[in-house]
Amino acid sequence: LYGHTHPVRSICLSPDERYLLSASADCSVRIWDLKINQQVGEPLLHDDEPLSLAISSDGRYIASDGIEKIIYLWSIEAALKKKYVMEGHSECIWSLACVGASCNVVSASNDGSIRQWRKYGEVVGKPRRSDGGGVWSIAVSPDETMVVSGNASGIVQLWKEGNTVRDPWEGHNAAVICLDWSPNAREVASSGLRDGTIRRWNPDTGRQIALPIKTGDDSVNTIKYSPQGDKFASAGTDKTIRVWSKDGKLLLEIKGHDDKVNSLCWSKDGAHIFSGSSDDTIRKWQSIDGKELVVLQGHTKAIKAFCLATDEGHLVSASADHSIRIWDLKANQQVGEPLLHDDELFALAISSDGRYIASGGLDKKIYLWSIE
Repeated sequence: LYGHTHPVRSICLSPDERYLLSASADCSVRIWDLKINQQVGEPLLHDDEPLSLAISSDGRYIASDGIEKIIYLWSIEAALKKKYVMEGHSECIWSLACVGASCNVVSASNDGSIRQWRKYGEVVGKPRRSDGGGVWSIAVSPDETMVVSGNASGIVQLWKEGNTVRDPWEGHNAAVICLDWSPNAREVASSGLRDGTIRRWNPDTGRQIALPIKTGDDSVNTIKYSPQGDKFASAGTDKTIRVWSKDGKLLLEIKGHDDKVNSLCWSKDGAHIFSGSSDDTIRKWQSIDGKELVVLQGHTKAIKAFCLATDEGHLVSASADHSIRIWDLKANQQVGEPLLHDDELFALAISSDGRYIASGGLDKKIYLWSIE
């Protein structure tokens, strides 16, 4: 078995003899699958040379220590999740989307670019450059042929095949922090930082459909159309979720979070709304009357983004605590170990087949995780 670049100091075998673990003077611990005789997962890294290893009797955890005088406890389950890393952005990543059966990833960054990536990290085409500073939000059309982006100057732009379509959409006076397409692709909703309004645009003309909706919130952080397209929900800094009719009439206010709400999504049948907040919780509500049904707790800092799996059996969340967590919505509890970044997370997307999660944030990297 080859892979380490310095002497191997310690090895141990998992109880089922499927995996062998090795610690090396190259500052890494590696996991080897003895059925295929090759390394699996990412190397587990120390800051200095690890000297000894041990594995738990149930085969779930590895303990390692060494010259740095620190003992690390690693989850084998988390380590074995395959991860692809996409690097190229020079500033933080604000927004992500997964497109196509091949799971290409579209990313928006504070460096002013929109990029598309293949699963293994290869960039597709040239980066698209936004007029007006960092790109804070993106949304892909339902048929995946167009992308809308919102930038730090308050401008919304429509893209097709890598080029802008018509003139920019202007109206917001600060960074556009959220965007969403209606299910029939006839509307795009947007909101800007601290302007408290929701604006709806006709993507065929680039014109606003009606007067801006004044929400009463200082800043709207998230907007989501219902799958049926007959209403949409918004939420932001005043901790309140608002449900609006298609023509912009307020239908319902939902209160219960203790801090600002950063992310929303609907169930497929439109009966439920999920929300993620800076109070470190994810909540599930009845959309008809705002009754709270479930509170998911486990993150230790703000929930910045989340998404619902296609089968609605699982929800995936990303947090300022540097972790991604997967939740079983039948048991209403976290499953598996957290998936970790090196810094705060802002963006999350899930592939249409539910096999991959894309995540990004302050560390400027996009991770694509296999969650099979």
